[in-house]
Amino acid sequence: MANLHLPPEWSISEHHVTPERHYLTRRSVLKGMLGLTASIAAVGLTGCEQSSEDEAFKQSINLPKIPDYNQNPNFLTVDRPMTEQTLASSYNNFYEFGGSKNIWLKAQNLPLENWKIEVGGLVKNPRTYDLEDLKRAFPLEERIYRFR
Repeated sequence: MANLHLPPEWSISEHHVTPERHYLTRRSVLKGMLGLTASIAAVGLTGCEQSSEDEAFKQSINLPKIPDYNQNPNFLTVDRPMTEQTLASSYNNFYEFGGSKNIWLKAQNLPLENWKIEVGGLVKNPRTYDLEDLKRAFPLEERIYRFR
């Protein structure tokens, strides 16, 4: 009967082994990668300052006041500083309106009168609502929200 030599499962061929010179310099490679990562992160932060032109433009916009609203007493206390109105009204996370954060610039020309809301599709009672009727049924109120 022939002797079969079966290598153990952990055994690998010599050409798959990491050369000793690479093994001995592995820490310097990791330090270099860390330095490169830190450099890339620092370069990315160079453009993060707020532009004075953007600030001047925001200050030039006259945001309309909402008429005839009541203050909701449940939302009057604030445990942190209020967000500036220009920042709260110009930063958008509603992707229904667009994918960019500066969609508010395009919204300046949005018509705000004679809006209709249509409830249709697979519903029992399809109907079209006038926004003014909804405002009368559910009056506007001031609330203070905390943004993340």
